[in-house]
Amino acid sequence: MPLNAAAAYHSLTRAGRSWWLRLITGVTGFMSLAAIWSPPCHAAPSFYGTTGLYETPTAAVAPRGAWSVGTTYVGRDYRPGAASISPGTVANAFTVTLLPRLEMGIVLTNFEGKLGVSRRDRGVSPDYGIAGYTVDRSAMAQWLVVTQKGSRPAMAVGVRDLFGIQQLQQAEYGVMSWRQGRLMLSAGLGRQALRGIFGGAEFAITPQVTSIVEQLHGQWNGGFRLTPLRDIQFDAALMGFRSLGGGLSYRRRF
Repeated sequence: MPLNAAAAYHSLTRAGRSWWLRLITGVTGFMSLAAIWSPPCHAAPSFYGTTGLYETPTAAVAPRGAWSVGTTYVGRDYRPGAASISPGTVANAFTVTLLPRLEMGIVLTNFEGKLGVSRRDRGVSPDYGIAGYTVDRSAMAQWLVVTQKGSRPAMAVGVRDLFGIQQLQQAEYGVMSWRQGRLMLSAGLGRQALRGIFGGAEFAITPQVTSIVEQLHGQWNGGFRLTPLRDIQFDAALMGFRSLGGGLSYRRRF
């Protein structure tokens, strides 16, 4: 401690010294908590299995060797493919990163809006009038072309509903993402189911909770992403800010 600072400190009364010690301790504690409770947003599965927010992708992929399984539900207006008798769809996704920067996944979308897979001896509705399984099968892929470096954002391209039966969710897209501390911003351009400009933001409130907002087709979605345990993710979304949606996923590395 410099001599003038030490002299000033020792000239304080006992009450004054105690106040300064409490202040220094409090500031130090606050800065320590801020460091602990200010993690960056991490790559996490979207409602389509590959890394993203809810409906929209982000320029990120899981590390090589990572895999995830998850189930999500959204109303019929927010994911194509629901039968006319169903209020929404349930998608069951499996995603794996076997090659660096490349995620690949398989998605089974239940057009009845139910968990699991079943086989019908006849159609379930006029628009699904053929007997068979109550899911539409599709493949997804997302490639991280460039990682973020300084002010240059990360860039990724991807496809959805590749080789699907009906290909109602088919899309091709490119997206950029930029991360700074607790904030992640993304913007992209897509075709078909992701036609036009889309984008979103994610902000880490705590190590276990992030807030999300995104825009697609002029429609806004918002909500929270929770990680109560290291490998478990729970999404709670307000689709169009009027319809509840959500999902549960599990991600690990081999």
